[in-house]
Amino acid sequence: MRKQLARMVLARVFLFMEVINLSATVSQPCPNTTALLEQALANLDNVPVPPDAIDQISSNATRYRRLLGGADPMLAWMVDDEDLLVQIENGDRPVSQLLPAKHPMVAIHCASRLDEAGAGDRLNQWIDLLRKKIVSSGSAPLDFLNQQWLLVELPLTMASLLDSVLDTAAVVDVAVESLQGIVDGTLDTDGWPSNDVMHDFALLCASWCRSLRLIAVCREPNADDAPRQDIHEAISGVPRQLMRLLRGDGTLMNNATKKPLSDEMLSAMLELSTDMTDQLILERTGKRPVKPRPNRVTLDRSLNSVSAWGGNFLFHDGWERNACKISAMYDASGFSFEVGKKKSLILGACFPKVSVSGQLLAVEGEPELLVSLCDDQVAFAEVQWTMTGGVKLQRHVILSMEDKFAWIGDVILPPVEEQAEDKVCEFDYRCCWPLADGISTIAESETNEGYLYDGEKIRALVIPPALKEWKTERPTGSAGAGKLELEDSSFTLAQSGTGHAMYVPLFLDLSPRRSKRPRTWRQLTVAERLEIVPADVAVAYRVQVGKKQFVMYRALGEVSNRTFFGQNVNTELFLGRLEKDRSMTELLQVE
Repeated sequence: MRKQLARMVLARVFLFMEVINLSATVSQPCPNTTALLEQALANLDNVPVPPDAIDQISSNATRYRRLLGGADPMLAWMVDDEDLLVQIENGDRPVSQLLPAKHPMVAIHCASRLDEAGAGDRLNQWIDLLRKKIVSSGSAPLDFLNQQWLLVELPLTMASLLDSVLDTAAVVDVAVESLQGIVDGTLDTDGWPSNDVMHDFALLCASWCRSLRLIAVCREPNADDAPRQDIHEAISGVPRQLMRLLRGDGTLMNNATKKPLSDEMLSAMLELSTDMTDQLILERTGKRPVKPRPNRVTLDRSLNSVSAWGGNFLFHDGWERNACKISAMYDASGFSFEVGKKKSLILGACFPKVSVSGQLLAVEGEPELLVSLCDDQVAFAEVQWTMTGGVKLQRHVILSMEDKFAWIGDVILPPVEEQAEDKVCEFDYRCCWPLADGISTIAESETNEGYLYDGEKIRALVIPPALKEWKTERPTGSAGAGKLELEDSSFTLAQSGTGHAMYVPLFLDLSPRRSKRPRTWRQLTVAERLEIVPADVAVAYRVQVGKKQFVMYRALGEVSNRTFFGQNVNTELFLGRLEKDRSMTELLQVE
Protein backbone atom coordinates (compact mmCIF):
# COMPACT_ATOMS: atom_id res chain seq x y z
CA MET A 1 0.00 0.00 0.00
CA ARG A 2 2.79 2.41 0.88
CA LYS A 3 4.41 1.90 -2.51
CA GLN A 4 1.16 2.69 -4.30
CA LEU A 5 0.60 5.79 -2.17
CA ALA A 6 4.12 6.97 -2.93
CA ARG A 7 3.49 6.38 -6.61
CA MET A 8 0.32 8.49 -6.47
CA VAL A 9 2.24 11.34 -4.80
CA LEU A 10 4.92 11.12 -7.50
CA ALA A 11 2.18 11.07 -10.15
CA ARG A 12 0.93 14.44 -8.88
CA VAL A 13 4.47 15.88 -8.93
CA PHE A 14 5.23 14.59 -12.43
CA LEU A 15 1.84 15.82 -13.68
CA PHE A 16 2.61 19.32 -12.36
CA MET A 17 6.04 19.23 -14.02
CA GLU A 18 4.49 18.00 -17.29
CA VAL A 19 2.03 20.90 -17.37
CA ILE A 20 4.84 23.42 -16.78
CA ASN A 21 7.14 21.91 -19.40
CA LEU A 22 4.49 21.54 -22.07
CA SER A 23 3.12 25.02 -21.57
CA ALA A 24 6.63 26.36 -22.05
CA THR A 25 7.61 24.32 -25.11
CA VAL A 26 4.45 23.79 -27.14
CA SER A 27 4.64 25.61 -30.45
CA GLN A 28 1.95 27.98 -31.59
CA PRO A 29 -0.37 26.83 -34.42
CA CYS A 30 1.05 26.86 -37.92
CA PRO A 31 2.19 30.41 -38.77
CA ASN A 32 0.46 32.14 -41.64
CA THR A 33 2.71 31.18 -44.52
CA THR A 34 0.16 32.21 -47.14
CA ALA A 35 2.28 35.13 -48.31
CA LEU A 36 5.37 32.97 -48.84
CA LEU A 37 3.31 30.28 -50.52
CA GLU A 38 1.60 32.82 -52.76
CA GLN A 39 4.98 34.11 -53.91
CA ALA A 40 6.29 30.60 -54.58
CA LEU A 41 3.17 29.72 -56.57
CA ALA A 42 3.21 33.05 -58.42
CA ASN A 43 6.62 32.10 -59.79
CA LEU A 44 4.95 29.16 -61.55
CA ASP A 45 2.55 31.44 -63.45
CA ASN A 46 3.22 32.43 -67.02
CA VAL A 47 6.41 30.40 -67.18
CA PRO A 48 7.02 28.89 -70.61
CA VAL A 49 6.34 25.21 -70.44
CA PRO A 50 8.22 22.66 -72.55
CA PRO A 51 6.41 21.02 -75.47
CA ASP A 52 6.18 17.70 -73.67
CA ALA A 53 4.80 19.26 -70.44
CA ILE A 54 1.48 17.45 -70.60
CA ASP A 55 3.22 14.12 -71.20
CA GLN A 56 5.50 14.80 -68.21
CA ILE A 57 2.52 15.72 -66.02
CA SER A 58 0.66 12.61 -67.16
CA SER A 59 3.65 10.54 -66.12
CA ASN A 60 3.78 12.33 -62.78
CA ALA A 61 0.04 11.82 -62.31
CA THR A 62 0.52 8.09 -62.75
CA ARG A 63 3.33 8.21 -60.20
CA TYR A 64 1.08 10.21 -57.84
CA ARG A 65 -1.73 7.66 -57.94
CA ARG A 66 0.70 4.78 -57.54
CA LEU A 67 2.38 6.60 -54.65
CA LEU A 68 -0.90 6.88 -52.77
CA GLY A 69 -2.00 3.37 -53.59
CA GLY A 70 -4.75 4.66 -55.82
CA ALA A 71 -5.37 8.34 -55.28
CA ASP A 72 -9.07 8.48 -56.03
CA PRO A 73 -10.18 5.97 -53.34
CA MET A 74 -8.04 7.70 -50.71
CA LEU A 75 -9.36 11.12 -51.66
CA ALA A 76 -12.94 9.89 -51.82
CA TRP A 77 -12.58 8.57 -48.25
CA MET A 78 -11.65 12.08 -47.17
CA VAL A 79 -14.51 14.01 -48.73
CA ASP A 80 -17.75 13.99 -46.74
CA ASP A 81 -19.79 15.30 -49.68
CA GLU A 82 -19.07 12.60 -52.25
CA ASP A 83 -21.55 14.16 -54.67
CA LEU A 84 -18.84 16.63 -55.67
CA LEU A 85 -16.52 13.84 -56.76
CA VAL A 86 -19.35 12.08 -58.56
CA GLN A 87 -19.95 15.25 -60.57
CA ILE A 88 -16.28 15.25 -61.58
CA GLU A 89 -16.26 11.59 -62.50
CA ASN A 90 -19.48 11.86 -64.52
CA GLY A 91 -18.34 15.01 -66.27
CA ASP A 92 -21.45 16.85 -65.13
CA ARG A 93 -19.42 19.93 -64.30
CA PRO A 94 -15.88 20.94 -65.26
CA VAL A 95 -13.47 20.54 -62.38
CA SER A 96 -12.54 24.22 -62.67
CA GLN A 97 -16.12 25.14 -61.71
CA LEU A 98 -15.86 23.01 -58.59
CA LEU A 99 -12.78 24.78 -57.28
CA PRO A 100 -14.77 27.49 -55.47
CA ALA A 101 -16.49 24.70 -53.49
CA LYS A 102 -15.91 25.05 -49.77
CA HIS A 103 -14.27 21.65 -49.33
CA PRO A 104 -10.47 21.98 -49.88
CA MET A 105 -10.20 18.32 -50.83
CA VAL A 106 -11.97 19.15 -54.09
CA ALA A 107 -9.07 21.46 -54.96
CA ILE A 108 -6.60 18.69 -54.10
CA HIS A 109 -8.55 16.29 -56.30
CA CYS A 110 -8.47 18.84 -59.12
CA ALA A 111 -4.72 19.31 -58.68
CA SER A 112 -4.23 15.55 -58.93
CA ARG A 113 -5.78 15.72 -62.43
CA LEU A 114 -3.58 18.42 -63.94
CA ASP A 115 -2.77 15.93 -66.68
CA GLU A 116 -6.24 16.62 -68.08
CA ALA A 117 -5.31 20.26 -68.80
CA GLY A 118 -4.72 19.19 -72.41
CA ALA A 119 -2.46 22.05 -73.55
CA GLY A 120 0.28 24.30 -72.26
CA ASP A 121 -1.82 27.46 -72.25
CA ARG A 122 -4.55 25.75 -70.23
CA LEU A 123 -1.92 24.45 -67.81
CA ASN A 124 -1.11 27.98 -66.65
CA GLN A 125 -4.83 28.61 -66.19
CA TRP A 126 -5.05 25.54 -63.98
CA ILE A 127 -2.10 26.65 -61.87
CA ASP A 128 -3.62 30.12 -61.51
CA LEU A 129 -6.98 28.69 -60.42
CA LEU A 130 -5.35 26.47 -57.80
CA ARG A 131 -3.16 29.33 -56.57
CA LYS A 132 -6.21 31.58 -56.14
CA LYS A 133 -7.95 28.82 -54.22
CA ILE A 134 -5.07 28.70 -51.76
CA VAL A 135 -4.71 32.48 -51.44
CA SER A 136 -8.44 33.26 -51.11
CA SER A 137 -8.98 30.54 -48.53
CA GLY A 138 -5.76 31.23 -46.67
CA SER A 139 -6.63 34.90 -46.16
CA ALA A 140 -9.20 33.93 -43.48
CA PRO A 141 -8.43 32.17 -40.16
CA LEU A 142 -8.16 28.42 -40.70
CA ASP A 143 -8.40 25.50 -38.33
CA PHE A 144 -5.57 22.98 -38.33
CA LEU A 145 -7.25 20.58 -40.77
CA ASN A 146 -7.85 23.26 -43.40
CA GLN A 147 -4.32 24.58 -42.91
CA GLN A 148 -3.09 21.06 -43.61
CA TRP A 149 -5.19 20.69 -46.73
CA LEU A 150 -4.68 24.15 -48.23
CA LEU A 151 -1.16 25.09 -47.11
CA VAL A 152 0.47 21.66 -47.18
CA GLU A 153 -1.23 18.91 -49.19
CA LEU A 154 -2.56 21.02 -52.07
CA PRO A 155 0.82 22.73 -52.75
CA LEU A 156 2.62 19.38 -52.45
CA THR A 157 0.16 17.74 -54.84
CA MET A 158 0.81 20.49 -57.37
CA ALA A 159 4.56 20.21 -56.85
CA SER A 160 4.55 16.44 -57.34
CA LEU A 161 2.81 16.85 -60.69
CA LEU A 162 4.92 19.78 -61.90
CA ASP A 163 8.36 18.97 -60.48
CA SER A 164 9.72 17.73 -63.82
CA VAL A 165 8.20 20.69 -65.70
CA LEU A 166 8.72 23.73 -63.44
CA ASP A 167 10.91 24.63 -60.48
CA THR A 168 8.74 23.79 -57.46
CA ALA A 169 11.46 23.66 -54.77
CA ALA A 170 10.25 26.87 -53.09
CA VAL A 171 6.68 25.55 -52.94
CA VAL A 172 7.86 22.35 -51.25
CA ASP A 173 9.98 24.26 -48.72
CA VAL A 174 7.06 26.42 -47.60
CA ALA A 175 4.73 23.41 -47.40
CA VAL A 176 7.25 21.53 -45.23
CA GLU A 177 7.52 24.52 -42.90
CA SER A 178 3.74 24.68 -42.60
CA LEU A 179 3.55 20.95 -41.92
CA GLN A 180 6.10 21.24 -39.14
CA GLY A 181 4.06 23.99 -37.46
CA ILE A 182 0.83 22.01 -37.69
CA VAL A 183 2.38 18.87 -36.20
CA ASP A 184 4.00 20.80 -33.35
CA GLY A 185 0.75 22.58 -32.59
CA THR A 186 -1.50 19.53 -32.50
CA LEU A 187 0.38 16.56 -31.02
CA ASP A 188 1.59 15.67 -27.57
CA THR A 189 4.97 13.96 -27.20
CA ASP A 190 3.52 10.47 -27.78
CA GLY A 191 1.51 11.40 -30.87
CA TRP A 192 -1.70 12.00 -28.92
CA PRO A 193 -3.85 14.85 -30.34
CA SER A 194 -5.13 17.93 -28.55
CA ASN A 195 -8.83 18.72 -28.26
CA ASP A 196 -8.45 21.20 -31.13
CA VAL A 197 -8.04 18.40 -33.66
CA MET A 198 -9.54 15.35 -31.98
CA HIS A 199 -12.68 15.45 -34.14
CA ASP A 200 -10.55 15.71 -37.31
CA PHE A 201 -7.74 13.41 -36.22
CA ALA A 202 -8.35 10.67 -38.80
CA LEU A 203 -8.49 13.15 -41.68
CA LEU A 204 -5.41 14.95 -40.41
CA CYS A 205 -3.40 11.72 -40.04
CA ALA A 206 -4.30 10.54 -43.54
CA SER A 207 -3.21 13.87 -44.99
CA TRP A 208 0.07 13.71 -43.05
CA CYS A 209 0.72 10.25 -44.44
CA ARG A 210 0.11 11.38 -48.03
CA SER A 211 2.09 14.60 -47.56
CA LEU A 212 5.21 12.79 -46.33
CA ARG A 213 5.08 10.51 -49.36
CA LEU A 214 4.82 13.54 -51.63
CA ILE A 215 7.69 15.33 -49.90
CA ALA A 216 9.88 12.28 -50.46
CA VAL A 217 9.44 12.46 -54.24
CA CYS A 218 9.40 16.27 -54.53
CA ARG A 219 12.58 16.97 -52.59
CA GLU A 220 15.76 17.62 -54.54
CA PRO A 221 18.37 14.88 -54.01
CA ASN A 222 20.75 17.34 -52.32
CA ALA A 223 18.03 19.07 -50.22
CA ASP A 224 18.22 19.17 -46.43
CA ASP A 225 16.08 16.25 -45.25
CA ALA A 226 16.28 17.13 -41.55
CA PRO A 227 12.85 18.85 -41.43
CA ARG A 228 11.15 15.82 -42.94
CA GLN A 229 12.93 13.53 -40.48
CA ASP A 230 11.82 15.74 -37.57
CA ILE A 231 8.21 15.59 -38.76
CA HIS A 232 8.41 11.82 -39.21
CA GLU A 233 9.74 11.41 -35.67
CA ALA A 234 7.05 13.69 -34.20
CA ILE A 235 4.20 11.67 -35.74
CA SER A 236 5.73 8.21 -35.30
CA GLY A 237 3.31 7.52 -32.44
CA VAL A 238 0.21 8.41 -34.46
CA PRO A 239 -0.56 4.89 -35.86
CA ARG A 240 -0.80 3.44 -32.37
CA GLN A 241 -3.10 6.23 -31.23
CA LEU A 242 -5.35 5.57 -34.21
CA MET A 243 -5.56 1.88 -33.37
CA ARG A 244 -6.41 2.72 -29.77
CA LEU A 245 -9.25 4.97 -30.92
CA LEU A 246 -10.83 2.29 -33.11
CA ARG A 247 -14.35 1.23 -32.26
CA GLY A 248 -15.62 -2.23 -33.00
CA ASP A 249 -17.06 -1.10 -36.33
CA GLY A 250 -13.77 0.44 -37.49
CA THR A 251 -14.77 4.09 -36.94
CA LEU A 252 -12.81 6.31 -34.57
CA MET A 253 -13.90 7.57 -31.17
CA ASN A 254 -14.46 11.33 -30.90
CA ASN A 255 -14.19 11.72 -34.66
CA ALA A 256 -16.46 13.61 -37.02
CA THR A 257 -15.72 11.17 -39.84
CA LYS A 258 -18.20 8.28 -39.80
CA LYS A 259 -16.41 6.17 -42.39
CA PRO A 260 -14.48 3.16 -41.06
CA LEU A 261 -10.71 3.34 -41.06
CA SER A 262 -9.78 0.30 -43.12
CA ASP A 263 -6.93 -2.07 -42.33
CA GLU A 264 -5.39 -1.03 -45.66
CA MET A 265 -5.39 2.61 -44.56
CA LEU A 266 -3.85 1.68 -41.21
CA SER A 267 -1.21 -0.40 -42.98
CA ALA A 268 -0.29 2.63 -45.07
CA MET A 269 -0.03 4.78 -41.96
CA LEU A 270 2.19 2.23 -40.22
CA GLU A 271 5.05 3.49 -42.36
CA LEU A 272 5.08 6.44 -39.96
CA SER A 273 5.74 4.15 -36.98
CA THR A 274 9.16 3.32 -35.61
CA ASP A 275 7.88 0.62 -33.23
CA MET A 276 7.61 -2.92 -34.56
CA THR A 277 4.93 -3.66 -31.95
CA ASP A 278 2.51 -1.51 -33.93
CA GLN A 279 2.55 -3.97 -36.81
CA LEU A 280 1.88 -6.82 -34.37
CA ILE A 281 -1.04 -4.88 -32.90
CA LEU A 282 -2.55 -4.39 -36.35
CA GLU A 283 -2.10 -8.06 -37.26
CA ARG A 284 -3.85 -9.20 -34.10
CA THR A 285 -6.53 -6.56 -33.75
CA GLY A 286 -7.50 -5.77 -37.34
CA LYS A 287 -10.83 -6.53 -38.90
CA ARG A 288 -9.65 -10.08 -39.53
CA PRO A 289 -7.18 -10.80 -36.72
CA VAL A 290 -4.46 -13.34 -37.41
CA LYS A 291 -3.79 -16.11 -34.96
CA PRO A 292 -2.94 -16.20 -32.15
CA ARG A 293 -5.71 -13.96 -30.93
CA PRO A 294 -4.82 -10.71 -29.17
CA ASN A 295 -2.76 -11.48 -26.09
CA ARG A 296 -2.86 -9.02 -23.22
CA VAL A 297 0.57 -10.02 -22.01
CA THR A 298 2.27 -9.61 -25.38
CA LEU A 299 0.38 -6.47 -26.33
CA ASP A 300 0.86 -3.94 -23.55
CA ARG A 301 -2.57 -2.84 -22.37
CA SER A 302 -1.36 -0.23 -19.88
CA LEU A 303 -0.60 2.37 -22.53
CA ASN A 304 -3.49 4.65 -21.67
CA SER A 305 -3.19 8.34 -22.50
CA VAL A 306 -3.82 11.20 -20.10
CA SER A 307 -2.85 14.53 -21.64
CA ALA A 308 -2.95 17.59 -19.41
CA TRP A 309 -1.76 19.64 -22.38
CA GLY A 310 -4.40 18.28 -24.73
CA GLY A 311 -7.23 18.36 -22.20
CA ASN A 312 -8.28 14.77 -22.81
CA PHE A 313 -7.67 11.13 -21.93
CA LEU A 314 -8.33 7.64 -23.27
CA PHE A 315 -8.57 4.44 -21.24
CA HIS A 316 -8.81 0.95 -22.70
CA ASP A 317 -8.36 -2.53 -21.27
CA GLY A 318 -6.90 -4.18 -24.37
CA TRP A 319 -6.23 -3.94 -28.10
CA GLU A 320 -9.20 -6.04 -29.14
CA ARG A 321 -11.91 -4.16 -31.00
CA ASN A 322 -14.44 -5.25 -28.38
CA ALA A 323 -12.30 -3.87 -25.54
CA CYS A 324 -13.75 -1.57 -22.89
CA LYS A 325 -12.89 2.01 -23.82
CA ILE A 326 -13.44 5.39 -22.22
CA SER A 327 -12.57 8.62 -23.97
CA ALA A 328 -13.03 12.11 -22.53
CA MET A 329 -12.32 15.70 -23.52
CA TYR A 330 -12.63 18.56 -21.06
CA ASP A 331 -12.38 22.34 -21.26
CA ALA A 332 -14.11 25.46 -19.96
CA SER A 333 -17.28 24.54 -21.86
CA GLY A 334 -17.64 21.24 -20.04
CA PHE A 335 -16.98 17.54 -20.55
CA SER A 336 -17.42 15.33 -23.62
CA PHE A 337 -17.50 11.61 -22.97
CA GLU A 338 -17.62 8.25 -24.73
CA VAL A 339 -17.93 4.83 -23.16
CA GLY A 340 -18.07 1.65 -25.17
CA LYS A 341 -17.39 -2.04 -25.37
CA LYS A 342 -17.48 -3.23 -28.98
CA LYS A 343 -20.23 -0.63 -29.49
CA SER A 344 -20.42 2.95 -28.29
CA LEU A 345 -22.84 3.18 -25.39
CA ILE A 346 -22.60 6.71 -23.97
CA LEU A 347 -21.54 9.43 -26.38
CA GLY A 348 -21.68 13.22 -26.14
CA ALA A 349 -21.50 16.19 -23.78
CA CYS A 350 -22.37 15.28 -20.19
CA PHE A 351 -21.53 18.16 -17.87
CA PRO A 352 -23.79 18.53 -14.82
CA LYS A 353 -26.03 21.40 -13.89
CA VAL A 354 -25.30 22.26 -10.27
CA SER A 355 -27.08 24.64 -7.92
CA VAL A 356 -25.80 25.54 -4.47
CA SER A 357 -28.27 27.22 -2.11
CA GLY A 358 -30.48 28.12 -5.05
CA GLN A 359 -27.74 29.62 -7.26
CA LEU A 360 -27.07 27.92 -10.59
CA LEU A 361 -23.31 27.63 -11.02
CA ALA A 362 -21.26 28.42 -14.13
CA VAL A 363 -17.68 27.51 -15.00
CA GLU A 364 -15.10 30.22 -14.41
CA GLY A 365 -11.77 29.65 -16.15
CA GLU A 366 -10.08 26.56 -17.57
CA PRO A 367 -10.23 23.19 -15.79
CA GLU A 368 -7.15 21.45 -14.44
CA LEU A 369 -6.13 17.82 -14.30
CA LEU A 370 -5.53 17.12 -10.61
CA VAL A 371 -4.08 13.62 -10.74
CA SER A 372 -3.98 10.52 -12.92
CA LEU A 373 -2.73 6.95 -12.75
CA CYS A 374 -2.69 4.20 -15.36
CA ASP A 375 -1.38 0.71 -14.62
CA ASP A 376 -2.34 -2.91 -15.32
CA GLN A 377 -5.27 -2.80 -12.88
CA VAL A 378 -6.99 0.54 -13.34
CA ALA A 379 -6.89 3.76 -15.31
CA PHE A 380 -7.84 6.86 -13.33
CA ALA A 381 -8.03 10.62 -13.88
CA GLU A 382 -9.57 13.48 -11.91
CA VAL A 383 -10.39 16.89 -13.38
CA GLN A 384 -11.43 20.01 -11.48
CA TRP A 385 -13.49 23.02 -12.59
CA THR A 386 -13.83 26.26 -10.61
CA MET A 387 -17.44 27.39 -10.54
CA THR A 388 -19.32 30.50 -9.49
CA GLY A 389 -18.40 31.69 -6.01
CA GLY A 390 -15.29 29.54 -5.84
CA VAL A 391 -17.19 26.24 -5.71
CA LYS A 392 -15.07 23.32 -6.97
CA LEU A 393 -16.49 20.56 -9.14
CA GLN A 394 -14.20 17.53 -9.25
CA ARG A 395 -14.93 14.62 -11.58
CA HIS A 396 -13.00 11.37 -11.42
CA VAL A 397 -13.26 8.60 -14.00
CA ILE A 398 -12.03 5.07 -13.31
CA LEU A 399 -11.85 2.07 -15.64
CA SER A 400 -11.11 -1.29 -14.04
CA MET A 401 -9.18 -3.36 -16.56
CA GLU A 402 -9.77 -6.82 -15.17
CA ASP A 403 -13.27 -6.35 -13.76
CA LYS A 404 -14.77 -4.49 -16.76
CA PHE A 405 -16.54 -1.66 -14.98
CA ALA A 406 -16.36 2.12 -14.89
CA TRP A 407 -16.84 4.30 -11.82
CA ILE A 408 -17.55 8.00 -12.35
CA GLY A 409 -17.88 10.38 -9.45
CA ASP A 410 -18.62 14.10 -9.12
CA VAL A 411 -17.64 15.97 -5.95
CA ILE A 412 -19.10 19.42 -5.18
CA LEU A 413 -16.93 21.40 -2.76
CA PRO A 414 -17.90 24.92 -1.67
CA PRO A 415 -15.08 27.25 -0.54
CA VAL A 416 -13.59 26.50 2.88
CA GLU A 417 -15.28 29.54 4.46
CA GLU A 418 -18.63 28.14 3.32
CA GLN A 419 -17.92 24.85 5.09
CA ALA A 420 -18.11 26.28 8.61
CA GLU A 421 -20.25 24.28 10.98
CA ASP A 422 -22.92 26.97 11.17
CA LYS A 423 -23.28 27.15 7.36
CA VAL A 424 -25.17 24.44 5.52
CA CYS A 425 -25.53 24.42 1.73
CA GLU A 426 -28.41 23.02 -0.26
CA PHE A 427 -27.17 21.07 -3.28
CA ASP A 428 -29.10 20.26 -6.42
CA TYR A 429 -27.33 18.19 -9.08
CA ARG A 430 -28.53 16.99 -12.47
CA CYS A 431 -26.46 15.38 -15.24
CA CYS A 432 -27.75 14.00 -18.55
CA TRP A 433 -25.76 11.19 -20.17
CA PRO A 434 -26.54 10.97 -23.92
CA LEU A 435 -26.56 7.56 -25.54
CA ALA A 436 -24.90 6.59 -28.81
CA ASP A 437 -26.95 5.87 -31.92
CA GLY A 438 -28.81 2.58 -31.66
CA ILE A 439 -28.62 2.44 -27.85
CA SER A 440 -31.68 2.79 -25.63
CA THR A 441 -32.50 2.21 -21.97
CA ILE A 442 -34.52 -0.34 -20.05
CA ALA A 443 -35.67 0.49 -16.52
CA GLU A 444 -36.28 -1.87 -13.63
CA SER A 445 -39.80 -1.46 -12.27
CA GLU A 446 -39.01 -1.63 -8.54
CA THR A 447 -35.34 -0.70 -8.20
CA ASN A 448 -33.26 2.33 -9.15
CA GLU A 449 -31.06 0.83 -11.84
CA GLY A 450 -31.31 0.45 -15.60
CA TYR A 451 -29.81 -1.24 -18.63
CA LEU A 452 -28.27 0.00 -21.87
CA TYR A 453 -29.78 -1.98 -24.74
CA ASP A 454 -28.78 -2.10 -28.43
CA GLY A 455 -31.98 -3.70 -29.78
CA GLU A 456 -30.55 -7.20 -29.57
CA LYS A 457 -28.98 -7.61 -26.15
CA ILE A 458 -28.20 -5.78 -22.92
CA ARG A 459 -24.80 -4.14 -23.20
CA ALA A 460 -24.32 -2.51 -19.78
CA LEU A 461 -25.84 -1.96 -16.37
CA VAL A 462 -26.24 1.51 -14.81
CA ILE A 463 -26.29 1.80 -11.00
CA PRO A 464 -26.52 5.03 -8.96
CA PRO A 465 -24.81 3.94 -5.70
CA ALA A 466 -25.82 7.04 -3.72
CA LEU A 467 -29.52 6.38 -4.28
CA LYS A 468 -31.51 3.80 -2.40
CA GLU A 469 -31.77 0.46 -4.18
CA TRP A 470 -35.55 0.22 -3.86
CA LYS A 471 -37.72 3.00 -5.25
CA THR A 472 -40.05 2.74 -2.26
CA GLU A 473 -37.29 3.46 0.25
CA ARG A 474 -37.08 6.94 1.65
CA PRO A 475 -33.71 8.75 1.58
CA THR A 476 -31.93 9.21 4.90
CA GLY A 477 -29.11 11.45 6.00
CA SER A 478 -27.77 14.58 4.34
CA ALA A 479 -27.50 12.96 0.87
CA GLY A 480 -29.19 10.27 -1.14
CA ALA A 481 -32.35 11.98 -2.36
CA GLY A 482 -32.55 11.72 -6.12
CA LYS A 483 -33.64 9.77 -9.14
CA LEU A 484 -32.27 7.90 -12.15
CA GLU A 485 -34.42 8.95 -15.11
CA LEU A 486 -34.21 6.60 -18.09
CA GLU A 487 -35.30 7.90 -21.49
CA ASP A 488 -35.05 6.63 -25.07
CA SER A 489 -31.81 8.40 -26.02
CA SER A 490 -30.30 9.30 -22.63
CA PHE A 491 -30.43 8.78 -18.91
CA THR A 492 -30.28 11.49 -16.26
CA LEU A 493 -28.95 11.20 -12.72
CA ALA A 494 -30.46 13.74 -10.32
CA GLN A 495 -29.40 14.08 -6.69
CA SER A 496 -29.96 16.63 -3.95
CA GLY A 497 -28.91 17.07 -0.36
CA THR A 498 -27.77 19.43 2.36
CA GLY A 499 -24.42 19.81 4.04
CA HIS A 500 -20.93 21.09 3.36
CA ALA A 501 -20.22 18.97 0.27
CA MET A 502 -21.82 16.30 -1.89
CA TYR A 503 -20.65 13.26 -3.83
CA VAL A 504 -22.56 11.87 -6.83
CA PRO A 505 -21.33 8.44 -8.02
CA LEU A 506 -22.24 6.40 -11.10
CA PHE A 507 -21.36 2.73 -11.63
CA LEU A 508 -21.34 1.22 -15.13
CA ASP A 509 -21.01 -2.54 -15.45
CA LEU A 510 -19.53 -3.08 -18.94
CA SER A 511 -19.78 -6.88 -18.85
CA PRO A 512 -22.98 -7.75 -20.81
CA ARG A 513 -23.25 -11.22 -19.32
CA ARG A 514 -22.70 -10.11 -15.72
CA SER A 515 -25.05 -7.11 -16.12
CA LYS A 516 -28.06 -9.44 -16.23
CA ARG A 517 -27.21 -11.21 -12.98
CA PRO A 518 -28.63 -10.31 -9.53
CA ARG A 519 -27.20 -7.14 -8.05
CA THR A 520 -27.45 -5.02 -4.93
CA TRP A 521 -25.80 -1.93 -3.50
CA ARG A 522 -25.84 0.20 -0.40
CA GLN A 523 -24.10 3.09 1.29
CA LEU A 524 -21.64 2.00 3.98
CA THR A 525 -21.09 3.50 7.39
CA VAL A 526 -17.85 5.47 7.69
CA ALA A 527 -16.43 5.95 11.18
CA GLU A 528 -13.69 8.12 12.64
CA ARG A 529 -12.59 7.73 16.27
CA LEU A 530 -15.58 5.48 16.92
CA GLU A 531 -18.04 8.09 15.68
CA ILE A 532 -20.10 7.94 12.48
CA VAL A 533 -18.91 10.39 9.83
CA PRO A 534 -21.67 12.33 8.00
CA ALA A 535 -22.06 11.93 4.23
CA ASP A 536 -20.81 15.48 3.57
CA VAL A 537 -17.42 14.57 5.09
CA ALA A 538 -16.76 11.10 3.67
CA VAL A 539 -18.79 8.39 1.93
CA ALA A 540 -18.36 4.72 1.05
CA TYR A 541 -20.39 2.31 -1.06
CA ARG A 542 -20.60 -1.39 -1.80
CA VAL A 543 -21.82 -2.59 -5.19
CA GLN A 544 -22.40 -6.27 -5.93
CA VAL A 545 -23.15 -7.63 -9.41
CA GLY A 546 -23.26 -11.39 -9.72
CA LYS A 547 -20.38 -12.78 -7.69
CA LYS A 548 -18.31 -9.59 -7.92
CA GLN A 549 -18.32 -7.03 -5.08
CA PHE A 550 -16.64 -3.63 -5.20
CA VAL A 551 -16.12 -1.01 -2.52
CA MET A 552 -15.53 2.72 -3.08
CA TYR A 553 -14.54 5.36 -0.49
CA ARG A 554 -14.22 9.12 -1.06
CA ALA A 555 -13.28 11.83 1.42
CA LEU A 556 -15.05 15.13 0.68
CA GLY A 557 -12.88 17.38 2.78
CA GLU A 558 -9.97 16.85 5.10
CA VAL A 559 -8.27 13.47 4.79
CA SER A 560 -8.20 11.56 8.05
CA ASN A 561 -7.86 8.04 9.41
CA ARG A 562 -11.26 6.40 8.96
CA THR A 563 -12.77 2.93 8.74
CA PHE A 564 -15.57 1.38 6.68
CA PHE A 565 -16.59 -2.22 6.04
CA GLY A 566 -13.61 -3.40 8.09
CA GLN A 567 -11.18 -1.38 5.95
CA ASN A 568 -8.95 1.30 7.47
CA VAL A 569 -7.85 4.17 5.20
CA ASN A 570 -6.08 7.48 5.51
CA THR A 571 -6.49 8.61 1.92
CA GLU A 572 -8.79 10.68 -0.29
CA LEU A 573 -10.03 7.83 -2.47
CA PHE A 574 -10.04 4.05 -2.21
CA LEU A 575 -11.38 1.44 -4.64
CA GLY A 576 -11.24 -2.23 -3.81
CA ARG A 577 -12.63 -5.64 -4.71
CA LEU A 578 -14.07 -7.87 -1.99
CA GLU A 579 -12.89 -11.44 -2.51
CA LYS A 580 -14.67 -14.69 -1.65
CA ASP A 581 -12.60 -15.12 1.52
CA ARG A 582 -13.78 -11.63 2.63
CA SER A 583 -10.33 -10.14 2.06
CA MET A 584 -10.02 -6.82 0.24
CA THR A 585 -7.95 -6.44 -2.92
CA GLU A 586 -6.86 -2.85 -3.41
CA LEU A 587 -7.46 -1.61 -6.95
CA LEU A 588 -6.74 2.08 -6.43
CA GLN A 589 -5.77 4.40 -3.62
CA VAL A 590 -5.23 8.15 -3.98
CA GLU A 591 -3.67 10.18 -1.21
